[in-house]
Amino acid sequence: MMHNNPLASCGCGCLIARRRKFHRGGVGMGRTLEERLKHKGAAMEWYLGVLKKYTVFDGRARRKEYWMFFLFHMIVAIALVIVESIVLFPGVLSGIYMLGTLLPAIGVSIRRLHDTGKSGWWIFISLVPIIGGLWYLYLMVIDGSAGDNQYGANPKGVAAA
Repeated sequence: MMHNNPLASCGCGCLIARRRKFHRGGVGMGRTLEERLKHKGAAMEWYLGVLKKYTVFDGRARRKEYWMFFLFHMIVAIALVIVESIVLFPGVLSGIYMLGTLLPAIGVSIRRLHDTGKSGWWIFISLVPIIGGLWYLYLMVIDGSAGDNQYGANPKGVAAA
């Protein structure tokens, strides 16, 4: 049932004006990353959040943060390769992009390993042919350790049972 009230809750406890395009002081203004991610179209925020923390190698990253970054990273890389094949500059744009996102990719991978309770040095397991890549994939897919571990608080905010 629709109400005549122009203000409605979006589910996170804040009010959204149906006829206006703003959220409490502007889109995302003064809100934490977790609050912004609750809203529609916020999947890109995971990608941008990793880019903003490009030199953060400590702490923990949850699975969603890692895989959303990986998804958008691959979409951008494939789009650049397609553009390069049309413009006839193979490898230039995608090479610059890959170089520019190298540190954020390593950072989120190390934080993801920390979430599983492993040291960041486990990133080098992927250099072992075949089995190393499969083990690295397994480490990226499994759920993080519940509660706090030696690398920080649980990014999900859920305490150990």
